[in-house]
Amino acid sequence: MQNTLRTLALLGASLGVSACGGGEAAKMAQQGAASQTFATKEYGSIGATFDLARTAVKYNGEIISQPTDTKIDSPSVFVHAHRRNASAQSSGSRLVNGEIQTIRSNSGKTYAFAFGNRATGVNFTKFGRSTETIAPVSGIADYEGNYMGMYKYGAGPNQGQTRDVLILGDTTLGVDFGANTVSGRITNRRLSETPSYKFDDVILNNGVMNGDGVFTGTAIGGRPSSSGNNRPGRIFEGVVGGDTGGEVAGYLRTDWTVGTGASAIEYSETGVFQGEKQ
Repeated sequence: MQNTLRTLALLGASLGVSACGGGEAAKMAQQGAASQTFATKEYGSIGATFDLARTAVKYNGEIISQPTDTKIDSPSVFVHAHRRNASAQSSGSRLVNGEIQTIRSNSGKTYAFAFGNRATGVNFTKFGRSTETIAPVSGIADYEGNYMGMYKYGAGPNQGQTRDVLILGDTTLGVDFGANTVSGRITNRRLSETPSYKFDDVILNNGVMNGDGVFTGTAIGGRPSSSGNNRPGRIFEGVVGGDTGGEVAGYLRTDWTVGTGASAIEYSETGVFQGEKQ
């Protein structure tokens, strides 16, 4: 009888410990379920990389921008630099005199850049996170930051009169981690050289985020006037990053045509944005 009671006592103690341990395990499982992990990764054109240590952009190992290049810095700490007419190491490179926009968070954990060379046809974009991100699986986060874009316009596709100007702006972005949706706007868009010259907002619509924390959607607008029609192919893409999903970075492309036939004026814009959680 005593042995039976002892066995029952030991069994009861064992069950108590198991129940307690099970509760902690359930609690830890719940905590784990409340977050998701996004790996360190770059997205975009193969061959293009961002050297965080040197704050330089490389293409197939060739440095195409670095701190000694001509640049325009936003007063915000979120923007690293914009470089124009970045020269490559090789004078014969197809990258010489291309134009590049580079943006990253102050922490360096999210970044994006875009390069274009109208003369040689070399164009690429890249964005990514430099560290692993532990992000929530529910809730809505609002991000604010800055935008830099290269705005191109000309007197028709075959007349060779295209010009490039730099556009600055403000980024607002909302991410719904439960629904995996993203939307926002690029506002306060102005010409860098003449800030009083304004452009329409760019609307970031229908963004969908995948399991890697990468989002893609449609970019609409950005015109210097109320006339003109958007052409297909406009897009925005980006990534959620930072230690706990507190940063975003990405790029957008939008274009439109004003007029028809030989008199049509074509406009296009490629830019990069970055923001931090508010």
